[in-house]
Amino acid sequence: MNKGYYIVIEGPQGVGKTTQIEYIAKELQRYGYPVQLFREPDSQSHLTARAIRRITQDPNYSLNTRAEVLLYNAARALSLEVIQKARGRGVICLVDRNYLTTLAIQYYGRGDVPDYETINSIISF
Repeated sequence: MNKGYYIVIEGPQGVGKTTQIEYIAKELQRYGYPVQLFREPDSQSHLTARAIRRITQDPNYSLNTRAEVLLYNAARALSLEVIQKARGRGVICLVDRNYLTTLAIQYYGRGDVPDYETINSIISF
């Protein structure tokens, strides 16, 4: 069995990332490839990752940027386990976002976490 692929479509909110991965999935499936769609960081396959995502999106929870970075990466770590298992079964995993979103929004966009090495080491971990 061939090892699957991990393909990420990145971009800002509302530009069509999800639409594109759905289109790509349909085309790949049309040619007989096994495909699974994921939304980062709330993998549909991991209950805890979804719960973390809900917390980060709920305005009732006051989070600073550091807490967001840690929570998003905790959810991503769980999602990546699911993705790794799917790839091991030969599945093409299509994802709309990954760690680059954390760098773009929480580091470059807001600029209130000035230590790039720390944020990058959290992502790498």
